[in-house]
Amino acid sequence: TTITVDGHPGGHWEGKRIAITPSSSDWEATDITTVVLVDGAVLTLDTPLQHDHIGQTVSIGGKEVDARALAGALGRNIVIEGVHSGDNKWNGAILVGDYFDDETKEVR
Repeated sequence: TTITVDGHPGGHWEGKRIAITPSSSDWEATDITTVVLVDGAVLTLDTPLQHDHIGQTVSIGGKEVDARALAGALGRNIVIEGVHSGDNKWNGAILVGDYFDDETKEVR
């Protein structure tokens, strides 16, 4: 299975476990996999994706919406940064959780 990312991710992605976010309203449609090869913007993954991930913008009600899924390396270092929206206001939302799949014996 391969995915194409926006830009050139560099060779440091090889061997990394990554999460591919949902591009739909199904918050459980995240895929966790490992990158085995990087060839330009194409990442080869060690397992097939279990969910569909949109790789484009879509038009909804006459407005263009970026519906592309995100891919992020999973590691032990996590940085959470707020976004300053002016007038001494900060915005952000964090959802933390896990799910143990009895069938596959994996934590998702």
